Formats: sequence, structure tokens, C-alpha cells
Amino acid sequence: MIPAALPRRRQGRSPVAEGPHMLIAAAVILAVAGAVTLWIRANVLVVVVRGPSMRPTYDDGDRLVARRRRSAPGRGDVVVFRNPRAHGVPGSSDGPLLVKRVAAGPAGPAPEGMGTAVVPAGHVAVLGDNPAQSLDSRHLGFIPVENVIAVVVRRMDTHGRALRTSGSSEP
Repeated sequence: MIPAALPRRRQGRSPVAEGPHMLIAAAVILAVAGAVTLWIRANVLVVVVRGPSMRPTYDDGDRLVARRRRSAPGRGDVVVFRNPRAHGVPGSSDGPLLVKRVAAGPAGPAPEGMGTAVVPAGHVAVLGDNPAQSLDSRHLGFIPVENVIAVVVRRMDTHGRALRTSGSSEP
């Protein structure tokens, strides 16, 4: 009978010494993945457009990637903000967040029909791209800047990939 060949041991390290290194590497990978996840949750928001108010730029059901706000949004930015009307109140939308375009910033000229010529300090005027079907500053009044939580930077395709956004001031 021919003896079976025994597997050769790697020279240098013993199998016992590799175990702790593998555990440390796995712990580092998990820590980095956790840190990246926390950073994304703190800086990025994904929202879904509801309704026709932002047509033709965005359609009902479009998913948008937005960067959480660090400064006041600029005129022309598409923003995500907290709905000032409680859910279920007549004239309110279906959700707690709305997506609209900034028509005027603080101390800027207010859009027609707002009842005042200038946007108050600390507020923005927002309008939908489809004014005939939009719940916006014409109905809600001026929106406090602190209610604006994010600026849209991309629209996602049906497979979850980010696409360039038309009309946004972001690169």
C-alpha cells in the first residue's frame, strides 16, 4: 500500500498564529463598514416623490438621493423639507416630507401671489415644477430654513443607481 501524501504545512507561521490575525482583520472590516454606514445615514437621504407636483422634472415614484443640508439652500435647488401641515389635515399631502424647488431665498423677491414682496429672513419660498398640481408656498406660506432637511443631488434609476439630476445646482 502506498502511503497517502500528507498536506504540507506552510513554513513560517503556524495555523494557530493565523487565527488572531484573521479575527483582527474581520473586526477592522466590520468597524470600517459600520463607520461608513453611520456616515451615509448622517449625510444622505433617499426620498420617494409622491404625486405630480414636480413633473416634468420628477415623476410620481421617482427615488431621489439628497444630501443633508449644511447651509441655506439656493434658488433653483430641489429640496426635501418637513411638511408644515400635519398629516391628515385637509389640504395636506400624504407624507411628512415634501419635495419642491426653491423659488426664492431669505430676503429675496417673493414669487407672485405670496402677499408680500420679500421672503422673510430665515425662510424660503418653494414651488412645485407643476404649479397646477402642487402644494407649495402659495398654500403653505414661507418655509423656515430649519425645516429644509436636504438638497436633492441625483435621481435614482429603477435599479437603484444614481443618475444626474436636471435643474439642480449640484455637480
